[in-house]
Amino acid sequence: VSATQFNSSTMTPSSSIGQNISNLTLLMFGLSGIELIPTIAGSIYNPRKNIIRGVVVSIIIVMFIYICGSLAINVILSPKELNNTTGLMEALETISIKLRVLWLAKGLIFALLLVELGALIVWLVTPTIMFFECVESGILPKWLCKLNKQHIPANALIFIGIAVTAIVILTQYLPTVNSIFTTLVLMGTIVYFLPYLFLAVAYYKLKTEKLLNLNLFSYFTGILCSISLFGSIFLGIALSFVPSVDLVTVQQKIIYEVELIGGPLIFIFCGYLIYQCRTRKKSINH
Repeated sequence: VSATQFNSSTMTPSSSIGQNISNLTLLMFGLSGIELIPTIAGSIYNPRKNIIRGVVVSIIIVMFIYICGSLAINVILSPKELNNTTGLMEALETISIKLRVLWLAKGLIFALLLVELGALIVWLVTPTIMFFECVESGILPKWLCKLNKQHIPANALIFIGIAVTAIVILTQYLPTVNSIFTTLVLMGTIVYFLPYLFLAVAYYKLKTEKLLNLNLFSYFTGILCSISLFGSIFLGIALSFVPSVDLVTVQQKIIYEVELIGGPLIFIFCGYLIYQCRTRKKSINH
């Protein structure tokens, strides 16, 4: 017997959905990452055909895993039991206790640790390598661009670790671990989503002016995709500023908004300084 009742009333949005509407942004972020594919395109046989096929297959697999995982948890735990947990780890522990299989939680947590470690390596190393490949030589400090024996910018990763640690320390004023985690993820999501807005506009412009040499979609489909992408990403960014139900007091909500706005602004300002440095060096050389 399912611990959660699945019917028309429980499967439709309730009046309190607005209190956790920012979770929609987290879900969108969980499905992102397709822009990392070009970093390995050179190692793929017939990338023009196989990349598209891989993306479609990945979408189906990821959706299947998300849906089945969510259904499995809701079948075992009731909404009340889920609300009493502070995160995925505690939910897995509650499931193992309810099923009377105490080793299950430890095994799942260990597997989750391995998955997150792999994801951490991908999300740290790949964007860093992409960044240094796109930046012209001489703009950034030499110590930051230095590569180790594995051709990885180790100093840059250490710098990122220090910066992220400082940001994590600044979020300690939020009330719960869940709100701290949500704030950190949403700060990164906002910065992460901004380039997608520019990509949507750029694709729309290239499509309308018929400047694309490779047309994967028809004219109408391409325009519809670019408009849909821009609208969904803009909505995701806007919804991330809605405080979650964990934030009760006015002070907590102010801290949340300040960190959510201030964090991305700092990163954007750093990018602006890099661009200005590039402009000045070009003008000096000319």
